[in-house]
Amino acid sequence: MEGPRLDKLMRYERKYVLNNNMSWRFKDMLFKKNFKKVFFKRKVKSLYFDTIDYLFFKENIEGVGYRMKPRIRWYENLYGKNNEKKKYIFEIKRKKGFVGTKEIFNINFIFDLEDKKINLFKGELSKKISAIVKKNVEPVLVTSYDREYFLNYNKKLRATIDTNLSVKHINNKSSIPLNNEIMEIKYNKENDDYYRNTIIDTNFNFRFQKYSKYVSGILRLKKNGFI
Repeated sequence: MEGPRLDKLMRYERKYVLNNNMSWRFKDMLFKKNFKKVFFKRKVKSLYFDTIDYLFFKENIEGVGYRMKPRIRWYENLYGKNNEKKKYIFEIKRKKGFVGTKEIFNINFIFDLEDKKINLFKGELSKKISAIVKKNVEPVLVTSYDREYFLNYNKKLRATIDTNLSVKHINNKSSIPLNNEIMEIKYNKENDDYYRNTIIDTNFNFRFQKYSKYVSGILRLKKNGFI
């Protein structure tokens, strides 16, 4: 495991939640406000860790001012080669209110996190992550979604659109859809006034919401009896 590399910039993450197949409305708004599509669409997967009593989940639900989420993230090029080697990144996402930072570690595994053999390595993996987080944690669930990327003309605002969201418990192969599409606008803290003056106007018909894929995943797994 390499690192850490700390993303020191404090940034806002403004999230907007729509029902499935409705994200085109948000994309249309982005284009009208001089955003352009960048990069290629990728499938993003995250393996989340929590304590045995789900401390991080509870802190998010209870609205604790300073909170964290440890996860391993990897990307798949939807148009790339199926045998392309995955690059895994371990992140500790920290948030205070709506402003957050990330502590990032580059990691390499000798096994695939989606392989059924992961259960043979859970103890070793949990031990390594627990040492970094300084709490005893274990892998809980995997989220998956397709992400599109956008950037405004002066590069002060970035946006993403996440579709085809699903979640599965670490001990189960079946995925459960989350039935939402997540739009997000991200920017450095000093650009908050610019965001409000540029994006928020009388024609902006989206409501800012607090949303966590991890929390939504836990709630969906609880509802379906996996937790």
